Amino acid sequence: MHTTNQSTSSRTLRRFLATAAIGLGLGAASTSFALPPDGGCDGRARGDWSAEHGGHGSPLRELGRLHDELKLDAKQEALWKDAEQATRDARKDSRERLREEHEKTLAALDQPNADLRAIFKAHDETHADIAKRHEASRERWFAFYDSLNPNQREKARLFLRKMIDHAGHAAPDRR
Repeated sequence: MHTTNQSTSSRTLRRFLATAAIGLGLGAASTSFALPPDGGCDGRARGDWSAEHGGHGSPLRELGRLHDELKLDAKQEALWKDAEQATRDARKDSRERLREEHEKTLAALDQPNADLRAIFKAHDETHADIAKRHEASRERWFAFYDSLNPNQREKARLFLRKMIDHAGHAAPDRR
């Protein structure tokens, strides 16, 4: 019976770690487009995108090009900046919250007879809060998108299609 409990705990921990990794990956992907061309909140440049993706600019530089290409009016520009700031704030908050969650999880797991249910409940609550923040940020981008005229929407659609295609080519083949 002891082996079964260890196996279940080990499986639960692996699921937790896999979920955390997936969540971090999706969160980073969904918010990275709203960062400034210099690399964003973490200050790291992302110039290596060009070499990896057939000479295309970084997603951040490409976003800047889309911004210029859309020729936004004052209302659209305000909505763009609002969505961009909301995304930066959500991303920064996510990084901080996930770092704290990681430290708390490790500290809790270092305790004998750690209560995995309590650990995972706290984990789930943190991730639910982060998801709400990212959803609010996404809604601001939708408000921006809703303000675009049909020609601008088509440019945005093509941009998003290209970025998703490039992201798919960058992902490792998991077959």
